[in-house]
Amino acid sequence: MLKRKWSVIGLSVLLVMLLTVGLTGCGQKGTGGEADANWPSKPITFVAHTGPGATDTMIRKVAALLEPILGQTIVVENHPGGSGATAMAYVSSKPADGYTFMTATGSTSFNIASGKIDFTEDDFIWIRAFQGEPTAIAVRKDSPLKTMDDFVNAMKEDPNKYIVGGYGSAGFHQYMYYKLQKMEGFTSSWIPFDSGGDVPINILGGHIDVGFMTPSSSISQVKSGEIRLLAISSAERSEYFPDVPTFEECGYDMSGFLWRGITAPKGTPQEIVDKFNEALGQALESQEWKDFMTSTLQQRFNVQGDELTQLVKDEVTERTEFLDSLGL
Repeated sequence: MLKRKWSVIGLSVLLVMLLTVGLTGCGQKGTGGEADANWPSKPITFVAHTGPGATDTMIRKVAALLEPILGQTIVVENHPGGSGATAMAYVSSKPADGYTFMTATGSTSFNIASGKIDFTEDDFIWIRAFQGEPTAIAVRKDSPLKTMDDFVNAMKEDPNKYIVGGYGSAGFHQYMYYKLQKMEGFTSSWIPFDSGGDVPINILGGHIDVGFMTPSSSISQVKSGEIRLLAISSAERSEYFPDVPTFEECGYDMSGFLWRGITAPKGTPQEIVDKFNEALGQALESQEWKDFMTSTLQQRFNVQGDELTQLVKDEVTERTEFLDSLGL
């Protein structure tokens, strides 16, 4: 009887041990572990949270510059939708092992602040922001709108007179437009797009009358004159568009800047994050990157680690209050 009793106990202990090992081996995706001592030992994936546009162009250039430095292939995948929510969900489903990274911009904090997604700023490691540019009010060349005043006055008279849109819902561009509406006392609708590149296409196609967009989203059309910029949100006139006045010059006391950078899922080993960031810094100091920044009309922006994390937290706080005030 005693022998049988100990056999049952032994079997129970064995089952518990097996169950424990099984649960450990089937840990949640997105959680970290020990760093790969030979990282990177296989291809890396960069997830772009937009379709074609400035962010996509940026991350593909970064990938090309990093490949020879890291000695591995870097695959860029586009997962647009939900102003970044689709990409966040995808990246969070992957192991936090240093082989998946995601683009992020100033619009990412709006998405988190909206409270409409299941992620917070604490679910990601904010590695580095290294590029930025303002938004601009853009119209087709044959638009009757010649100045920012023309646009604002027309919308104050009839908020439905012109169809307005830009990249993302409750993101940077819409934020700038809402600030303008609040300042001038009118309320207008917004047409969101899944990528910055969709905005000039829809302006030229006549699907929207006015677009809030980063100028780099439509370099060739702006340079050719097919699209005109009425005003730009930078604090000072852009070196790339010296003839375009700032919002403040037009009499509207507001300015804004959209940063772009890269993140990793929470749990990614710090040793890998540090090694990746060091390689990234090397790529960003290359002449090829500097030439790329000039050719794509970008401004240098270098904020990383704890400083970037705090920037995002501050943005989320500020934008949560703003979105709440609008009932968004």
